[in-house]
Amino acid sequence: MPIYRKAKEAVDNLAAATGETATLFLRENEAAIPIYIADGDAEWTAPFILGEALPLHANAPGKCLLSLLSDEDLESVLSSSELTSFTDATTTDSDELLAEIRRIRDDGIAFCRGEHYEGVVGVAAPISLADDDRSTALGVIGPVSRLNGRYLEEDITGQVLSTTKSVEVDLAST
Repeated sequence: MPIYRKAKEAVDNLAAATGETATLFLRENEAAIPIYIADGDAEWTAPFILGEALPLHANAPGKCLLSLLSDEDLESVLSSSELTSFTDATTTDSDELLAEIRRIRDDGIAFCRGEHYEGVVGVAAPISLADDDRSTALGVIGPVSRLNGRYLEEDITGQVLSTTKSVEVDLAST
């Protein structure tokens, strides 16, 4: 997959620059699949493994993947998926989720604050490729004790956005 080859080094660099766990996700049917995970400097590991099918509505990369869908496809996926609650923070109301996905489309960034795993937060950005039907998202995940406040909202978010744009430019030039 060209996206994997092009984004792998960028994900590695993001993990090295932030010291946090960086990820690359792909949408497959109604699931978010981590296809690459780069561990940062910290002694923390992601609570999921490569290839594990994760819910689209309960993590930042998954919500990014939903944001890349057309309105018609989004409605189809949401109507056929159960919005399961994993924690008290999980969004299970489809109207709330749709409003969040619209915001992600506008802002180009998604957050997860303990929605799938207690105490785990993340930020991700969709990788937009006009000529590719494989939806992908790049992000950073970690414990809320470390990823919070300005560090998460500005520093990590800025690096995720910058890395995503770099991958998009690299892919467009090939």
